[in-house]
Amino acid sequence: MRDMVLLQALSSEQTFSGLIIPDANVNLKKGIVIEVGPGLPNSPMTFKKGDIAYYQDEGLPFTYQGEHYLLFTENKLLLGEII
Repeated sequence: MRDMVLLQALSSEQTFSGLIIPDANVNLKKGIVIEVGPGLPNSPMTFKKGDIAYYQDEGLPFTYQGEHYLLFTENKLLLGEII
């Protein structure tokens, strides 16, 4: 996977009380990091499992065991809050 990041897209945010708030920003989408590659030589990965990543362009979509994922190179993502 080298400098690749595997994401599972998040389309809305749920509050502690159970209310679902749709994303207001249509330009940036967000996902949770499921897995990261080891990085390139002399360039460690910024992302870790469980991080929230923001993206504009669609990554490479695929389905594995009924779950939908997106694959990106790390330079196509912005680091968000950690959950």
